[in-house]
Amino acid sequence: MTPLGRAARAATTYYVRPDGGDASQCSGRADTAYTGTNRDCAWKHPFYALGPDGSVRIAGGDILIIGSGSYRIGEGAPGAAGCSGARCYPAAIPSGPSSRAPTRILGKSCSAPPRLRGAGGVDRVLNLEGSSNIEVGCLEITDGSDCVYAHSVSSVACTSATPWARGGIYASASRNVWLHDLNIHGLAARGIQAGGLTDWTVERVRINKNGRVGWNGDLGSA
Repeated sequence: MTPLGRAARAATTYYVRPDGGDASQCSGRADTAYTGTNRDCAWKHPFYALGPDGSVRIAGGDILIIGSGSYRIGEGAPGAAGCSGARCYPAAIPSGPSSRAPTRILGKSCSAPPRLRGAGGVDRVLNLEGSSNIEVGCLEITDGSDCVYAHSVSSVACTSATPWARGGIYASASRNVWLHDLNIHGLAARGIQAGGLTDWTVERVRINKNGRVGWNGDLGSA
């Protein structure tokens, strides 16, 4: 028998969709639009789950379902007040309690995956820094420009006038992660920057046409 104080916590499912509300308007616990009165509705942006200011409204082992649509990741996005530039990225995904109870960040539809679109020179679109026991799937991760970070040709290099992001996924000191059904493309520097990994599984992940490198295992580089 499991002692009462140590009983496993049931996972909560949260939802994001473009017609949702902010954290003061919606609880995130229902896959419905914000109507103006009902708090049982979805958030309108992933930042309300994983805030760039460090506010995290989901717990380890929870599920975040992101509806189809385009979501700006970086300064100027809903929930990004007070952050700017490279560091305006989501808080790290909280680790799941075990490999059998991962925290799951999933697009609602693999056939019409939500687009997480980096902007403002943000360093990463998804953050797995120190995150373990994680599943990430059915997402498109990109930015809004064809520029290349720190390119020697000025017409190709990224500027403040273009909606670009340095990288897609960043991970360090991370174990028991399953990445699947991802399209990571068009980032200004790198698709994935990840090192210090244990027991990662990568399935049906496309890393294509990123400015400098697809997968960078050097955590000390740009």
